[in-house]
Amino acid sequence: MNRDLEETLNELGPDYRAVVARLRAGREAASGSRSSGDSRSSSRAAYLVAASLLVLIGLTVVHLSQSQSQTTNHKPQTPSCPREYRATVAEMIATQNPDGSWQNDFLTRRNAAALKVCGDPAAQIAYKKAMRNLRARGVL
Repeated sequence: MNRDLEETLNELGPDYRAVVARLRAGREAASGSRSSGDSRSSSRAAYLVAASLLVLIGLTVVHLSQSQSQTTNHKPQTPSCPREYRATVAEMIATQNPDGSWQNDFLTRRNAAALKVCGDPAAQIAYKKAMRNLRARGVL
């Protein structure tokens, strides 16, 4: 104990000093009595950590495989939305108006955003036409 703690215990009285003594004795007894049961519980804990890591890796693999399958599909999986909002890249390019727009500004912005991330050269041309249309009309 340091000097400050000693002074505080002197001010508080002998009852508090007895409590501190019991706490210190209990701590020393707990740290000194490591038995074979502790080694069994530590190996059990190591198995639990390893199992948790395996579960975490498995969930990560499942999540990554699902996200990759969704990005290669280029379609939202919600059948309740209108057909225009579930178009593939090829359908977006085919339904684009000659001026670079689609049916409305919202659809034009949405399709342009979808075409922007696509690596297809035809999609990049359609994206540039859509952006030109949006800029010319002052939507962007």
